[in-house]
Amino acid sequence: MSPLTRIILRSFVIGAPTTLVVFELVVYLRSKRHLVGHLNNSSYTPFRKLMAVASLVAVVVMYLAVLAALVFEHGIRDLGDLGLEGIGVMPYLTLALTGLGLIFLLGSMLQLGRGLRFFLPEGGAARLVTSGFYAFCRNPVSLGLILLFTGMFLIVPSALYLVVLVIFVLGNHQRVLAEEDHLTETFGADYAVYRRRVGRYLPRLRR
Repeated sequence: MSPLTRIILRSFVIGAPTTLVVFELVVYLRSKRHLVGHLNNSSYTPFRKLMAVASLVAVVVMYLAVLAALVFEHGIRDLGDLGLEGIGVMPYLTLALTGLGLIFLLGSMLQLGRGLRFFLPEGGAARLVTSGFYAFCRNPVSLGLILLFTGMFLIVPSALYLVVLVIFVLGNHQRVLAEEDHLTETFGADYAVYRRRVGRYLPRLRR
């Protein structure tokens, strides 16, 4: 792996979650409302609540695992071969996944602006966003996170990371299902039309 590729990779892996945290803080200070919102909405069953929280924990674990690998490199061997020079990954595929994930993640978050929530919004959603990244798929934030953390898995190819990644994907899917129920109740026919036209995670080939 060339020094330039290594620098770019470090920037993606460390910069994306850091930017996410800073963006959340800015939105919180501007809106004076907690960004995460509440889990007491009727769309969240006990299982969905558990899995949604588990997905957040999984995000933290995955990020810390990769951050530790980048900081200590050859000093962590119990998670697998973490030396960036010796893990045998395809660096360009890794950069493509993390880069595309970063574009979808931050782009869709910036598009939502002050309306961004990781759980369901308080008092109902203010508007239904169907343009930009949301014209490509209904959950571009989730798609971005999945691509980003899959790219990170190529950096930390360990069984532990794979298990946590699966927990994140399953937990995030439960959150998405709860959000869909909430949006159906809030926007009715408008969301039903949008749901038929745009895929949940990937674009529909036929509309």
